[in-house]
Amino acid sequence: MEIKKIISNFQNKNNVSSDGINCKTLRNIRDHVSVYLCNLINLSFSKATVPRKLKCVRIVPEFKKGDRKSRVNYRPIAVPPAISNLLETNMRDRIVPFLEKTNFFLNFNMAFVPTLLPKSPLWMLLQIHKRIWIQISSLSGYS
Repeated sequence: MEIKKIISNFQNKNNVSSDGINCKTLRNIRDHVSVYLCNLINLSFSKATVPRKLKCVRIVPEFKKGDRKSRVNYRPIAVPPAISNLLETNMRDRIVPFLEKTNFFLNFNMAFVPTLLPKSPLWMLLQIHKRIWIQISSLSGYS
């Protein structure tokens, strides 16, 4: 099952997120909850929404260097819910292969496609607009 595989690849971290679940706990109970999580993710895809609670992150200070008593030596780290990471990874694993298969990324780069060279954002936007216009034109009979 793809959900179990994704959870198995999570790092064993004890950082507790806003939902009170950490990756280590989720890894330990994955066999018991994967069916329910699969249903949640599929519902999220079918409704094209992400539950509000999965958008909340917990901000924790992480020590950089220097005096531990000085707050300027800490940086904020966002700890998203473990289930949010699961949803994001599953979405990426589904969408990127489809977009690559349909040559959507041809001639321009997105951050999560490491094989392509970066282009300017404006150039990318124009390419997307051009591809959409070509698709609309071919469907409606305009040239």
